[in-house]
Amino acid sequence: MYIGLLPQSGFESIDHIRNRLLWHFTEEWIDRLLSSDYPPFLERDGLLYTNMTRQHEIRLPDWQTASHALIEQDGSHAVIKTTVYLAHFADFENPADGSEGELQLRFYFVDGLIDYSPDFPRFIE
Repeated sequence: MYIGLLPQSGFESIDHIRNRLLWHFTEEWIDRLLSSDYPPFLERDGLLYTNMTRQHEIRLPDWQTASHALIEQDGSHAVIKTTVYLAHFADFENPADGSEGELQLRFYFVDGLIDYSPDFPRFIE
């Protein structure tokens, strides 16, 4: 089920979203995300939609609580472990049913951009 993005989101097209993602992610990562069998965004007849069928669970990290540790580095490649406090909601309709806790993530960087994180397999289906 795709739902239209609100005009105040500021995004006008898939290319606009792609260009914003390039600030933080490698082109390869973005291409995998946007060309997956169930892409998070869809553009039809000049309108932009978001794929709500992907929202089977919600993780809401509080990035202000995040701590980061360099695990390894080899030239322009690095692995960072991030610990962040979050609320996890299995039921989109009843967020009060969620539990809070810490989440540990491992991010892979190439030239300062996030490339691949096995902790987010839903992004590279």
